[in-house]
Amino acid sequence: PDVQDISETIHEIIGEIKVKEELQHKQESLNAEIVSLTGNLTNSESESEVLKEKYKKIKKIKEQIDEAQKKLDELNIKSEKENENLRDIDNQLTDAKSAKKICDDTKEAHDKHGELSSNLEILEQEFEKLNAHKEDLRIKNENYIKKSTYLTQLEEVLKNTGTNEKKLPKLEKVNQEHSELANRIREIEATIAEINAKEEQQGKLEVRASSISNNIKNLEEKLSELPELVKKYKIVEDIELRIKDYEINVANLTNQLEFFQNNQEKINQHKCPFVDQTCKNLEEGTFDEDIFSNEIKTKEKSLQDIKKQIEKAKVEIHEKEILKGKMEVLEKDKITIKNYKVQHQDYQDEIKALKKVVGIKPQVIKDKKEQEQRKQSLEEDVKEYLIIKNEVEKMPKLKKEIAPLRLQITDYNKEIETIEVEIKKLGHIPKERIKTKANITSLSERNNSYILHIKTANKLLDIETKRQTIFNNLNETKSQSKHQGQLLADLRPKFDKEEFLSIEQEVSGTDQNIAVLKSQLDEKSKNLKENEAKLKEVSKKEKKLEGLKTQKARLNTLKSFLGKLRVWIREFVPKFRAALIAKINVIASEIYRSIREEEDAGLRWLQNYDIEITTSKSQKKFHKLSGGEKMAAALSVRLAILKSLANIDFAFFDEPTTNLDQTSRINLSKYIHNIKGFEQLFVISHDDTFKRQSEYVIKFTKDDQDITKIEVL
Repeated sequence: PDVQDISETIHEIIGEIKVKEELQHKQESLNAEIVSLTGNLTNSESESEVLKEKYKKIKKIKEQIDEAQKKLDELNIKSEKENENLRDIDNQLTDAKSAKKICDDTKEAHDKHGELSSNLEILEQEFEKLNAHKEDLRIKNENYIKKSTYLTQLEEVLKNTGTNEKKLPKLEKVNQEHSELANRIREIEATIAEINAKEEQQGKLEVRASSISNNIKNLEEKLSELPELVKKYKIVEDIELRIKDYEINVANLTNQLEFFQNNQEKINQHKCPFVDQTCKNLEEGTFDEDIFSNEIKTKEKSLQDIKKQIEKAKVEIHEKEILKGKMEVLEKDKITIKNYKVQHQDYQDEIKALKKVVGIKPQVIKDKKEQEQRKQSLEEDVKEYLIIKNEVEKMPKLKKEIAPLRLQITDYNKEIETIEVEIKKLGHIPKERIKTKANITSLSERNNSYILHIKTANKLLDIETKRQTIFNNLNETKSQSKHQGQLLADLRPKFDKEEFLSIEQEVSGTDQNIAVLKSQLDEKSKNLKENEAKLKEVSKKEKKLEGLKTQKARLNTLKSFLGKLRVWIREFVPKFRAALIAKINVIASEIYRSIREEEDAGLRWLQNYDIEITTSKSQKKFHKLSGGEKMAAALSVRLAILKSLANIDFAFFDEPTTNLDQTSRINLSKYIHNIKGFEQLFVISHDDTFKRQSEYVIKFTKDDQDITKIEVL
């Protein structure tokens, strides 16, 4: 940054830290408010504690009254419940006494009913055995019928199978063709699966080829920077060669300086610098003793200037390694592009081969459909073949089953005869069972009455005991109710409801006030922290300001040194400068006349670097010129210096309209258009003011993907 930039930054920071005093005042105010709020909060909390203590005492009496009332209500409810229980137990006692009388009257019938029920259980067992024999007889008969029917069917199957066996050779050929078709269909399906895999592979390869194509395009766009980098690298190499020339000059000047210093030392000893003897001219004072000291000063200054030029050149070549790195990356990108192109061609060849394979897929699918249709037409014959083949294979086994089956049928006949004998033995059981059931039914009403009331009758003693307990509990509850009523009567005079509600409201108000004070205190604390953060930021800016002031002082010292350096240079080469300025003045006058279109105008670049414009009517220094004249004069001098020192016929203007208003930009455009003496002029600008005055316009833009587009207008 230059001194002006640092001065502007210092001015900005000074403006920003002006708020420090205001922030400090605000912090003091916030601290005072926080102290005040803290005091108020402490007072409110103390007042709240006193009220809460008083509220606690009155609330305790209220709770005692509520508790006593609650217990009294519970005892009243308990007393009512125990009265109801006493009435219920009296009813149960009456029912128990009645039940005992009924049980005494029906006990004989209950005992007879039990004896008959035991006999009935034996008869039921015999009856179940009879039914089991009947069920077994039914099952044996069913099995006999099934086996007989199966024997008949078996003999029929053996007869039919002998007839169907003659069809088997013809159907076997159909089955073989069906199997071959199934194998062929599986092979076709495998082929289709392979084609699908190839088709998927083709899609992936096309995606990869597209990706590589995009990569090639992106790398080629990056590669467009290579010529410019090579050009910059060549410039840096030229600077390195210039440094070597400077170093040679340094060596020469160092040798010359040593020579003059040695001669000066001899002169100081009054010796001749050439013959190393006492010099009469020195003794007589006729020899110029300063001749070598002047040369030493000149050489030392030249040596210092060249060393500065070396340092400056070294600064300019610091980008060499960066440029070299970028060039190496782009050279690698060249190789990558070549490899990508080879890979892209390989993908294209492979895609072409895959397309040939994938192309036969429709024909393969058609073949599969035809084979499946033929296979479907043979399905019925194949099913018939499998059935007949299965029957023929089973014939030996079925023939073996006939003899055992006939033996089983004979055994079933014998078992049926045995079961029929057992059923005949148990034929009397159903009648005896019915008679016993009738007797039990006649006794059932009295037996049921006994069973119904025996449990109640057995509870008579327990009910009498329970009634006495309930009666005692009722008396105890009445005594407790009387005591609790007296306690409630003693507590009520001690409690004032209006006073309780008033204190309760005061406690609520105090709590709300404390909550508000805490909220305000939190808000002020937050504001205090924010203010402290701002003060810290101001302190940082103050430190930065001190650093900038130090930097500005160093730059001013450097600027002062450079000013002195310009004076030294001006004194060192006055004649060379005068000749160069005279040459520049001739060229600058020609350019100025062409720019301003004033044939009688002349421009002089003075020894003090001021500019003077002379016409037939006036003579004006640079500070008295108009804005347009100043712009034309400055432009003329710069172009004249360029043409004088570089001897070139073209010039570049990089963003020449920066910080100019619209009128100045239009004038500058016109002036550049009027310049003569150059083959080509190039203007690089974001401003389209030069568009109307230009022969060729090249426009650079970037789209949404950050890709540069070039248009020639």
